[in-house]
Amino acid sequence: MKKNLLSVGLFVLVSTGFCQQSLNRKRGIYLSFEQLANNNPAVTDSFDIKERTKGNIVLTGGGKYTFDLLSGSKQAYKLLRKDMVGISDGTHFYISDKYSGGGWQGLTICILSGPYIIAKTQGSDGQYTGGGIIPSLIKIESGYLINLQTGKSVPISNKVLKELLAPYPEIAKKYSVTAGLTSSLVQIVSDINKEMNAK
Repeated sequence: MKKNLLSVGLFVLVSTGFCQQSLNRKRGIYLSFEQLANNNPAVTDSFDIKERTKGNIVLTGGGKYTFDLLSGSKQAYKLLRKDMVGISDGTHFYISDKYSGGGWQGLTICILSGPYIIAKTQGSDGQYTGGGIIPSLIKIESGYLINLQTGKSVPISNKVLKELLAPYPEIAKKYSVTAGLTSSLVQIVSDINKEMNAK
């Protein structure tokens, strides 16, 4: 019984942290980072976001998610899928594979609220959390760091995080370079986002 209560409690903490850490945008399809910054999707037609099958991911690569356009032609869907920056279901934001590993077959869910977001490309779904005690449990060490202001996306590495921390020596003091910065990725980027948003 205690084990079940602990599992439910951890699920609630993880779910709450995840919601707090998500890039929350209006439901719709975004074709540019400017639209994303202005929270103004280009397309708001009916669509469904769904998980891709493991076989499809192995066959064509790409992120864990895709979407179905419930109105419009197959040609319109193909153009949107190639041109889009990402899509929001109103709660979570999913970025196109163009920004998280190349291609355009799938979508990857993003965490954090910006100006930097993280598109995680490996690991378990339980790692999409944050807030409170949860960040200490997060181990996202592979993915892409995306700057919403510039649209620049780079693979996450210790070198990238060192460069990101360079203008923030007070934040850098909190993290151990020798232990590897990627193990503190979410906390580092969250701290930098707070600092940037405070300006």
